[in-house]
Amino acid sequence: MNLSLLLAIVSTSSSSFVQVRFDELGRPTIDAEVDRAPLLPHVVHLGLHGYTTVPGMLGNDPSEVPSVEVRIPTINGQPVTGVFNVNLQVMAHPMPRSVIGIGSGSDLLLRVGGQIDFVRQSTEGGILRFEGTEQEFINNDCLPDSIMRIQTVILWPDAIGGIPRGVETRIGISIGDTVFAIDSVTALDSQPFVVTMPYSWIAGIVAMLPDRIDRYPTVFTDCARTMQRLPIITLTFTAGGLRLLPEDYTRPTGQDDTCAFLIGGIDEDFFDQTIRFNPLLIPGINARSTDSEIILCDSAAIAL
Repeated sequence: MNLSLLLAIVSTSSSSFVQVRFDELGRPTIDAEVDRAPLLPHVVHLGLHGYTTVPGMLGNDPSEVPSVEVRIPTINGQPVTGVFNVNLQVMAHPMPRSVIGIGSGSDLLLRVGGQIDFVRQSTEGGILRFEGTEQEFINNDCLPDSIMRIQTVILWPDAIGGIPRGVETRIGISIGDTVFAIDSVTALDSQPFVVTMPYSWIAGIVAMLPDRIDRYPTVFTDCARTMQRLPIITLTFTAGGLRLLPEDYTRPTGQDDTCAFLIGGIDEDFFDQTIRFNPLLIPGINARSTDSEIILCDSAAIAL
Protein backbone atom coordinates (compact mmCIF):
# COMPACT_ATOMS: atom_id res chain seq x y z
CA MET A 1 0.00 0.00 0.00
CA ASN A 2 1.37 3.44 -0.92
CA LEU A 3 1.22 6.06 1.78
CA SER A 4 1.50 9.82 1.72
CA LEU A 5 4.29 10.92 4.02
CA LEU A 6 5.04 14.40 5.25
CA LEU A 7 8.78 14.91 5.59
CA ALA A 8 10.48 18.04 6.86
CA ILE A 9 13.97 18.65 5.52
CA VAL A 10 16.66 21.26 6.00
CA SER A 11 16.71 23.97 3.38
CA THR A 12 19.77 25.88 2.17
CA SER A 13 20.34 27.85 -1.00
CA SER A 14 20.75 24.73 -3.14
CA SER A 15 20.70 21.60 -0.96
CA SER A 16 18.80 20.21 1.98
CA PHE A 17 20.25 18.10 4.81
CA VAL A 18 19.08 15.50 7.31
CA GLN A 19 21.22 14.23 10.19
CA VAL A 20 22.28 10.56 10.08
CA ARG A 21 23.26 8.31 12.99
CA PHE A 22 24.12 4.60 13.07
CA ASP A 23 22.09 2.01 14.95
CA GLU A 24 23.36 -0.98 16.96
CA LEU A 25 23.70 -2.98 13.73
CA GLY A 26 25.76 -0.25 12.05
CA ARG A 27 22.93 0.81 9.71
CA PRO A 28 22.43 4.52 8.98
CA THR A 29 19.25 5.96 10.46
CA ILE A 30 17.38 9.26 10.42
CA ASP A 31 14.94 10.32 13.12
CA ALA A 32 11.32 10.91 12.21
CA GLU A 33 7.95 11.37 13.88
CA VAL A 34 5.46 8.78 12.67
CA ASP A 35 1.80 9.74 12.89
CA ARG A 36 2.55 12.27 15.67
CA ALA A 37 4.24 9.57 17.76
CA PRO A 38 7.62 10.21 19.45
CA LEU A 39 10.74 10.24 17.29
CA LEU A 40 11.62 6.85 15.81
CA PRO A 41 14.80 5.89 13.91
CA HIS A 42 14.20 5.12 10.23
CA VAL A 43 16.84 2.93 8.58
CA VAL A 44 17.88 4.27 5.18
CA HIS A 45 19.22 2.01 2.45
CA LEU A 46 20.08 2.11 -1.26
CA GLY A 47 17.13 -0.03 -2.23
CA LEU A 48 13.73 1.08 -3.32
CA HIS A 49 11.06 0.22 -0.78
CA GLY A 50 10.43 0.80 2.89
CA TYR A 51 7.91 0.25 5.62
CA THR A 52 6.89 1.56 9.00
CA THR A 53 5.27 -0.05 12.01
CA VAL A 54 2.95 1.88 14.30
CA PRO A 55 2.29 0.23 17.70
CA GLY A 56 -0.91 2.23 18.22
CA MET A 57 -2.43 0.44 15.25
CA LEU A 58 -2.31 -2.99 16.84
CA GLY A 59 -5.60 -4.76 16.25
CA ASN A 60 -6.56 -2.46 13.38
CA ASP A 61 -6.63 -3.30 9.70
CA PRO A 62 -3.61 -1.50 8.16
CA SER A 63 -5.47 -1.21 4.85
CA GLU A 64 -7.93 1.16 6.53
CA VAL A 65 -5.21 3.75 7.18
CA PRO A 66 -5.08 6.05 4.13
CA SER A 67 -1.88 7.88 5.06
CA VAL A 68 0.75 8.27 7.72
CA GLU A 69 2.36 11.58 8.52
CA VAL A 70 6.12 11.35 8.88
CA ARG A 71 8.08 14.41 9.92
CA ILE A 72 11.88 14.49 9.82
CA PRO A 73 13.46 17.09 12.12
CA THR A 74 16.13 19.22 10.50
CA ILE A 75 19.58 20.28 11.51
CA ASN A 76 18.99 24.03 11.63
CA GLY A 77 15.36 24.05 12.79
CA GLN A 78 14.02 25.59 9.58
CA PRO A 79 12.23 22.71 7.90
CA VAL A 80 10.69 22.71 4.47
CA THR A 81 7.68 20.44 4.33
CA GLY A 82 6.17 18.53 1.44
CA VAL A 83 4.24 15.36 0.80
CA PHE A 84 6.42 12.53 -0.51
CA ASN A 85 5.10 9.11 -1.42
CA VAL A 86 7.87 6.87 -0.07
CA ASN A 87 6.27 3.45 -0.69
CA LEU A 88 6.02 2.86 3.04
CA GLN A 89 3.65 0.27 4.48
CA VAL A 90 1.94 0.46 7.83
CA MET A 91 2.18 -2.81 9.71
CA ALA A 92 1.00 -3.55 13.23
CA HIS A 93 3.99 -4.58 15.35
CA PRO A 94 4.68 -4.27 19.09
CA MET A 95 8.13 -2.75 18.44
CA PRO A 96 8.13 0.21 16.05
CA ARG A 97 10.47 -0.26 13.10
CA SER A 98 10.80 1.85 9.99
CA VAL A 99 12.82 1.73 6.77
CA ILE A 100 13.07 4.22 3.91
CA GLY A 101 14.62 3.46 0.53
CA ILE A 102 16.75 6.20 -1.04
CA GLY A 103 17.96 4.26 -4.08
CA SER A 104 17.18 4.42 -7.79
CA GLY A 105 13.44 4.42 -8.37
CA SER A 106 12.50 5.24 -4.77
CA ASP A 107 9.78 7.83 -4.42
CA LEU A 108 11.82 9.84 -1.94
CA LEU A 109 14.65 10.13 -4.48
CA LEU A 110 12.26 11.29 -7.18
CA ARG A 111 10.48 13.78 -4.94
CA VAL A 112 13.69 15.52 -3.81
CA GLY A 113 15.09 16.13 -7.27
CA GLY A 114 16.53 12.73 -8.19
CA GLN A 115 19.78 13.08 -6.21
CA ILE A 116 20.55 11.93 -2.66
CA ASP A 117 24.02 11.83 -1.14
CA PHE A 118 24.87 9.73 1.92
CA VAL A 119 27.93 11.38 3.48
CA ARG A 120 29.82 10.16 6.54
CA GLN A 121 31.17 13.02 8.62
CA SER A 122 32.60 10.79 11.36
CA THR A 123 32.38 7.23 12.62
CA GLU A 124 29.32 8.30 14.62
CA GLY A 125 27.19 9.75 11.85
CA GLY A 126 26.81 12.05 8.89
CA ILE A 127 24.12 13.54 6.65
CA LEU A 128 21.73 12.82 3.82
CA ARG A 129 22.00 15.63 1.28
CA PHE A 130 19.14 16.21 -1.14
CA GLU A 131 19.65 17.89 -4.54
CA GLY A 132 23.42 18.21 -4.22
CA THR A 133 25.49 18.09 -7.38
CA GLU A 134 27.72 15.23 -8.47
CA GLN A 135 30.69 17.61 -8.62
CA GLU A 136 30.07 18.66 -5.01
CA PHE A 137 29.92 15.03 -3.89
CA ILE A 138 33.07 13.93 -5.74
CA ASN A 139 35.17 17.01 -4.97
CA ASN A 140 34.19 17.53 -1.34
CA ASP A 141 33.16 14.15 0.03
CA CYS A 142 35.31 11.56 -1.77
CA LEU A 143 38.98 10.64 -1.70
CA PRO A 144 40.62 11.06 -5.11
CA ASP A 145 40.69 7.95 -7.31
CA SER A 146 38.18 6.09 -5.13
CA ILE A 147 35.09 6.61 -7.31
CA MET A 148 33.08 3.55 -8.38
CA ARG A 149 29.93 3.76 -10.48
CA ILE A 150 27.37 0.96 -10.25
CA GLN A 151 24.64 0.94 -12.88
CA THR A 152 21.20 0.09 -11.47
CA VAL A 153 18.07 -1.39 -13.04
CA ILE A 154 14.61 -0.67 -11.66
CA LEU A 155 12.36 -3.75 -11.70
CA TRP A 156 8.87 -2.82 -12.84
CA PRO A 157 5.82 -5.08 -12.44
CA ASP A 158 4.01 -6.52 -15.43
CA ALA A 159 0.86 -4.56 -14.59
CA ILE A 160 0.69 -1.01 -15.94
CA GLY A 161 0.69 1.60 -13.20
CA GLY A 162 2.15 -0.63 -10.50
CA ILE A 163 4.95 0.44 -8.20
CA PRO A 164 8.51 -0.84 -8.84
CA ARG A 165 9.35 -4.22 -7.29
CA GLY A 166 12.96 -3.40 -6.48
CA VAL A 167 16.30 -2.22 -7.78
CA GLU A 168 19.20 -4.44 -8.78
CA THR A 169 22.62 -4.56 -10.41
CA ARG A 170 25.06 -7.32 -11.44
CA ILE A 171 27.92 -8.62 -9.33
CA GLY A 172 30.81 -11.07 -9.27
CA ILE A 173 32.13 -12.51 -5.99
CA SER A 174 35.52 -13.94 -5.08
CA ILE A 175 36.64 -15.05 -1.63
CA GLY A 176 40.42 -15.17 -1.49
CA ASP A 177 41.46 -16.81 -4.76
CA THR A 178 38.18 -18.68 -5.29
CA VAL A 179 35.56 -17.29 -7.69
CA PHE A 180 31.97 -18.07 -6.68
CA ALA A 181 29.98 -15.79 -8.99
CA ILE A 182 30.76 -13.96 -12.23
CA ASP A 183 27.59 -12.10 -13.22
CA SER A 184 24.91 -12.65 -10.57
CA VAL A 185 21.79 -10.60 -9.95
CA THR A 186 22.19 -8.39 -6.90
CA ALA A 187 19.41 -6.69 -4.95
CA LEU A 188 20.09 -3.58 -2.89
CA ASP A 189 18.26 -3.65 0.45
CA SER A 190 18.31 -2.83 4.17
CA GLN A 191 19.60 -6.15 5.53
CA PRO A 192 22.10 -5.91 8.43
CA PHE A 193 24.78 -7.61 6.29
CA VAL A 194 27.19 -6.13 3.76
CA VAL A 195 26.55 -9.10 1.46
CA THR A 196 24.27 -12.14 1.73
CA MET A 197 25.16 -15.22 -0.36
CA PRO A 198 24.77 -19.02 -0.23
CA TYR A 199 26.08 -20.44 3.03
CA SER A 200 28.33 -22.94 1.24
CA TRP A 201 30.32 -20.02 -0.23
CA ILE A 202 31.21 -18.64 3.21
CA ALA A 203 31.47 -21.91 5.16
CA GLY A 204 35.27 -21.67 5.13
CA ILE A 205 35.19 -18.19 6.69
CA VAL A 206 32.58 -19.17 9.29
CA ALA A 207 34.78 -22.11 10.33
CA MET A 208 37.52 -19.59 11.23
CA LEU A 209 35.31 -17.70 13.69
CA PRO A 210 36.03 -18.86 17.26
CA ASP A 211 33.30 -19.28 19.88
CA ARG A 212 30.50 -18.24 17.56
CA ILE A 213 27.32 -16.92 19.14
CA ASP A 214 24.23 -17.31 16.98
CA ARG A 215 22.79 -13.85 16.89
CA TYR A 216 21.60 -11.58 14.11
CA PRO A 217 24.28 -11.09 12.93
CA THR A 218 26.66 -13.79 14.26
CA VAL A 219 29.13 -12.68 16.95
CA PHE A 220 32.57 -14.23 17.47
CA THR A 221 35.38 -13.84 20.01
CA ASP A 222 39.14 -13.24 19.79
CA CYS A 223 38.41 -10.61 17.20
CA ALA A 224 41.85 -9.03 16.82
CA ARG A 225 43.69 -12.29 16.05
CA THR A 226 40.88 -13.75 13.96
CA MET A 227 40.81 -10.70 11.68
CA GLN A 228 44.41 -11.41 10.69
CA ARG A 229 43.39 -14.78 9.21
CA LEU A 230 40.20 -13.80 7.39
CA PRO A 231 40.34 -13.51 3.58
CA ILE A 232 39.66 -10.57 1.29
CA ILE A 233 36.26 -10.68 -0.41
CA THR A 234 36.20 -9.06 -3.85
CA LEU A 235 32.97 -7.74 -5.35
CA THR A 236 33.20 -7.12 -9.09
CA PHE A 237 30.92 -4.78 -10.99
CA THR A 238 30.84 -3.69 -14.62
CA ALA A 239 32.94 -0.62 -13.91
CA GLY A 240 35.42 -2.09 -11.43
CA GLY A 241 35.91 -4.03 -8.21
CA LEU A 242 35.44 -3.45 -4.50
CA ARG A 243 37.84 -5.21 -2.14
CA LEU A 244 36.34 -5.96 1.27
CA LEU A 245 39.03 -6.35 3.91
CA PRO A 246 38.13 -8.20 7.13
CA GLU A 247 37.54 -4.87 8.87
CA ASP A 248 34.98 -4.04 6.17
CA TYR A 249 32.77 -7.07 6.83
CA THR A 250 33.15 -7.33 10.62
CA ARG A 251 32.27 -4.81 13.30
CA PRO A 252 33.48 -4.57 16.92
CA THR A 253 30.60 -4.99 19.34
CA GLY A 254 32.21 -2.86 22.04
CA GLN A 255 32.12 -5.81 24.46
CA ASP A 256 35.44 -7.46 25.28
CA ASP A 257 37.23 -8.66 22.13
CA THR A 258 34.14 -9.65 20.17
CA CYS A 259 33.01 -8.73 16.65
CA ALA A 260 29.89 -9.11 14.54
CA PHE A 261 30.23 -10.99 11.25
CA LEU A 262 28.50 -8.96 8.54
CA ILE A 263 28.30 -11.58 5.77
CA GLY A 264 24.96 -13.34 5.67
CA GLY A 265 24.46 -16.94 4.61
CA ILE A 266 21.45 -18.46 2.83
CA ASP A 267 20.61 -22.14 2.74
CA GLU A 268 20.85 -23.35 -0.87
CA ASP A 269 17.29 -24.68 -0.66
CA PHE A 270 16.05 -21.11 -0.22
CA PHE A 271 18.54 -19.29 -2.46
CA ASP A 272 16.66 -17.47 -5.23
CA GLN A 273 19.83 -16.74 -7.27
CA THR A 274 19.88 -13.18 -5.96
CA ILE A 275 22.84 -11.82 -3.97
CA ARG A 276 21.83 -9.13 -1.47
CA PHE A 277 24.06 -6.10 -0.99
CA ASN A 278 23.99 -3.21 1.50
CA PRO A 279 27.04 -1.01 0.81
CA LEU A 280 26.04 1.55 3.46
CA LEU A 281 27.28 -0.93 6.11
CA ILE A 282 30.86 -0.73 4.81
CA PRO A 283 32.84 1.57 7.14
CA GLY A 284 34.15 4.72 5.49
CA ILE A 285 31.96 4.47 2.38
CA ASN A 286 29.96 7.41 0.98
CA ALA A 287 27.25 6.91 -1.60
CA ARG A 288 25.37 8.98 -4.15
CA SER A 289 22.07 7.74 -5.55
CA THR A 290 20.45 8.81 -8.82
CA ASP A 291 17.76 7.33 -11.03
CA SER A 292 20.21 5.15 -12.97
CA GLU A 293 23.31 4.57 -10.86
CA ILE A 294 24.93 4.54 -7.46
CA ILE A 295 28.32 6.15 -6.93
CA LEU A 296 30.45 4.77 -4.09
CA CYS A 297 33.66 6.31 -2.77
CA ASP A 298 35.94 6.40 0.26
CA SER A 299 34.84 9.16 2.63
CA ALA A 300 37.19 12.13 2.68
CA ALA A 301 36.08 13.03 6.22
CA ILE A 302 36.81 9.58 7.69
CA ALA A 303 40.26 9.55 6.09
CA LEU A 304 41.30 12.83 7.75
